[in-house]
This record gives sequence, structure tokens and C-alpha cells, in this order.
Amino acid sequence: MFKNIGLGCALPLILLLIAGCTPFGPANSQQTKYYMLSSMYAGDSQTQPIADLPKLAVGVGPVRIPRHLDRKEIVTRVSQNEVLVDQFSLWAGPLSESFSLVLAENLSVLLNTDQSVAFPWRSNYPIKYQVVIHVIRFDGLPGEEALLRARWIILSENGKSILFKQQSVMRVSVEAPGMKSLVAAKSRLLEEFSRRIAAAIVALEK
Repeated sequence: MFKNIGLGCALPLILLLIAGCTPFGPANSQQTKYYMLSSMYAGDSQTQPIADLPKLAVGVGPVRIPRHLDRKEIVTRVSQNEVLVDQFSLWAGPLSESFSLVLAENLSVLLNTDQSVAFPWRSNYPIKYQVVIHVIRFDGLPGEEALLRARWIILSENGKSILFKQQSVMRVSVEAPGMKSLVAAKSRLLEEFSRRIAAAIVALEK
């Protein structure tokens, strides 16, 4: 390749190629960023519970999330039939696990109990209500809106009787362009979803 090029000219060119550059400019590089959903505990102000149920044990899960969403890359919606998988914007952990943990933590805040746990829990744990969730959509478009659509049920303590069931569809505006704002909007969606579940549990307690 370099037989017609003098050593003095070839050496800088080799170094450029090794560094991933060309004589026409630096190679394109983008830094990978990692994101997490936040719970109500992470808020600037203390969230007030909607009920005082310190002895109530609630189990969250299993949570089923579609495979195209439950991946390390964050998926955004381009159109009704097109999504974008962002190779440089990643979840810090499995989305289904993060969804369950944040929801359980939110319910702890809203019901004022420290006995809200995410699936799987010990078989002898005294769960009174089990919340099973099938997420259909949990995506959005940066700078526009985030959307959550899910079917969910509340089971009795033996896990055999359905005490409550509902389908929830929620949207929130994304306050600014960029993935950071979209993830923050998804956390707000999960907070609103938690409030709906907490309200249903409070109604069952009456």
C-alpha cells in the first residue's frame, strides 16, 4: 500500500489510521450515556402519603414489558409504526427490574409502609395485595411526549382472586429536547401510575 510513499510521509498516515482518523478530519465519536428512572424519594420535596397503612404488605410484579422495550438501549417512538433504538442512550439496568423497584418504592411513599416489595419476594412474605402489570407501551418522543399504556390487576393474598383490574393510558409532556428530559417524563408517568394503583389499594382497604 505504501511502496510508492516515503517513510517520512507514510508514518504520519499510519498513525492517523491507527487513531481512527483520516487526513480529512477526525472520526465521528459519541459518548454513551446511562439513565435511570427516579422514584418519589428522589424528588426535591417530600411527597405526602395518601393513606397511613404501615402494616400493609404489597407485592409489585411480575411486570411484563415488551421485548423490544425491555433492552439496554432506550427506545423512542418515531411514528405509529416506527421506533428508534438509541445505541448511545442506555438504561443503567434492566428496564423491567427498574420499573418494578421504582413502583414499589413509590407505593411505599404513598401508602406510608415499608413493606412494599418488588417481585420476586420470599414465598413466606405476608403479601396482602399483589399487583401484576402488563406494560403495552412505555416510550415517547424526545421534546414532545412520553406515554405509558398498561393493563394491571390486583390479586388477593393467595394470588388466586382478582380484586381489581384496569387498563391505564397516560401521557405527559416532555419539558425539553434530549434523552434526559424524556427519561424524567417517564419517571413522572410512573409516579402517576403509582398513584392510581395506590388509590385502588386504599379503596380495597375500606
